[in-house]
Amino acid sequence: MKPVDLSDDTGTSPASVIMLLVWLMMMAELVVMGGRVAAAHNNVTGAAREAARQASVLQYASSVDGVADDVARANLDSTLRHCRTPAVDSSKSDFSAGGHVTVEVTCTVELSDLSILTVPWPTMSISAEVTEVVETYRAID
Repeated sequence: MKPVDLSDDTGTSPASVIMLLVWLMMMAELVVMGGRVAAAHNNVTGAAREAARQASVLQYASSVDGVADDVARANLDSTLRHCRTPAVDSSKSDFSAGGHVTVEVTCTVELSDLSILTVPWPTMSISAEVTEVVETYRAID
């Protein structure tokens, strides 16, 4: 039996390296996607928290919706660039001294710009709801 000459075995190494690089890039994009979703969740929670805090010190229930919306959108505009169409909903049914005000912020995060991975969901909806106690010693006219 004749010994096999392995010096002519070429061509499989570049294919293996390319397959490994594609796999590594896909894993890196999964990490980026996870980071984007985690950052969006933190920013949406922070926006809801700030909006609820600002709403809890207001004098009149009629101004809660506008202030909560303004504060949440300003917070999201400054921190989250992948948020499309933020929605702010506030509940002031128990807006009295010692009562509570609830703000819910929902944000649609864009994931379709991740190039290698074609994720089955191009967007993801992130929402957070925060309830704050209405300030007991606020000034009321």
